Amino acid sequence: MRIRICAGLCALLLASVVEPQVVRQITQSGYRTPYLSGVAIDDAGTVLVATSAVDRFGSNPDETRQILSWQLPGGAGSQVGQFERGVGPTISITDDGVWIAVTSRSDPAGQNPDGS
Repeated sequence: MRIRICAGLCALLLASVVEPQVVRQITQSGYRTPYLSGVAIDDAGTVLVATSAVDRFGSNPDETRQILSWQLPGGAGSQVGQFERGVGPTISITDDGVWIAVTSRSDPAGQNPDGS
């Protein structure tokens, strides 16, 4: 009997926390290949970052994989930085949405001169 009461109480508590969310498509590339490689979102759900080799915002004409960012919900997207050798396909963002981590052979900060 205790298990049923606990399960019912847990379900009631969870039901009061869950809020409906609006789902919105943020991209439309027209490309048949995958547009976004890696995708990450901060804990608050306000910043989405991804990697892509598509020139989505007109700032990546050579189509090397770059970092893209969107402010959610509904904010405009932008390319974050310019990595001459591009970035890897995986990406991560800190819980607070301040820091983005990627792998790259580029040297944007002057600390990777041999491109390793």
